[in-house]
Amino acid sequence: MEKKLPKLTIFVSHPSELLTDHRSHGDGLLAFGFISRLAARGHTLHIATQEAAIEGELPENIKLHPIKMRLQGRLTHRLEYMLKSRLLLNRLRREHQFDLIHQLNPVVKGLSLSLYGCGLPVILGQFYPDWPGDADEAQVKLSWPNRFRLKFRTMVRKASLRWQQRLATALIVATPKSLEVLYKPERMKEKIFLVNTGVDASHFAPASDQTRNKDDQHILFVANLWRRKGILTLLEAFEKVAETLPGSRLTVVGSGGIEEEVHRLADAMACRPRINFIKHISRQELPAALRDCTVYCLPSYGEPLSCGTLEAMACGKPIVATDAGGLGLLVQPSGGRKAPPRDANALADALIEILVSTELQERMGRFNRQLIEENYAWERVVDQLESVYQAVLNEKSGLASELAAKPFFAAGHLR
Repeated sequence: MEKKLPKLTIFVSHPSELLTDHRSHGDGLLAFGFISRLAARGHTLHIATQEAAIEGELPENIKLHPIKMRLQGRLTHRLEYMLKSRLLLNRLRREHQFDLIHQLNPVVKGLSLSLYGCGLPVILGQFYPDWPGDADEAQVKLSWPNRFRLKFRTMVRKASLRWQQRLATALIVATPKSLEVLYKPERMKEKIFLVNTGVDASHFAPASDQTRNKDDQHILFVANLWRRKGILTLLEAFEKVAETLPGSRLTVVGSGGIEEEVHRLADAMACRPRINFIKHISRQELPAALRDCTVYCLPSYGEPLSCGTLEAMACGKPIVATDAGGLGLLVQPSGGRKAPPRDANALADALIEILVSTELQERMGRFNRQLIEENYAWERVVDQLESVYQAVLNEKSGLASELAAKPFFAAGHLR
């Protein structure tokens, strides 16, 4: 008889800078996805939060504990949160028996260091890859004092990252690319686990009638208008696409960053009438926008992952992205095409190849939808997370179970 994971009481020490169920905040939405699905399975979660924006009513087994921050400054702010989260845990333990601590995001700032020594397993993650060093908005030449301060902060950050990884009971990575942010992962093989990023496969789903007008060749980009998202490369590529395919059009959803530069460049393009800019689309409206496009394009310079791409895949859409970062591992040849970062010609060729073939669009869309259902739908992802919890608790109690996850290395992902 299969042994099920018992109902746990979990202290979430830091879910995200913002915990939300509706705002455009990828980390906050993802954290809420994990928390709400764990609660739906009967686990009780006590959440320490800096800021929360929740529209829906929370179930009784999700308890939010706001932490009011008073100090300014990056380091003092962080130290204040570390102290207050530990004091909160100590207070809650007088009334509740916790099974484990989970810090979701961020896991690169040393926040968990205040939690060690409490006698509970501490789980960190998901860890995501870093953006490449040349993906910044601008390379600013710093003065000597500022260079020294930056170097000092980097040293402190790396030291705290190493200590929290060394002391943690388990480390969860979202993609094999995440191993790059771990300090000597080969020395921690037994406690590194892979848990995929989740997507709501019922909210983001293909249209019931996928029949499309083959002459409507619609490219969709949804992201903040930061340079590193590759929006300038996409505009340059679309000039070539528009010349080749007179029926093509581009919708850009996003704002901020280099928005003024983006609009100036687009206004100077001959194909400007076929480019539609939308500042924002709500979470409720987003699935319809994804279903309306022919291909979803995110040509970023090294995206750590991309929840938006997962949502487009869940809607049965082919993807054109860059072969860089975690996104490069997410997009499969059967579900899309990849181009080198900043290569507008290669990006245009990939878009044209998909836009001219309805058969290719349908085949890629089916593959992506199946990939989501089998690996990234929330039910599958929470199964993975629960198996990590089981492995951690079994290790603590000296038990063994078929439900327990195998560590990332032992499972054969990397040798």
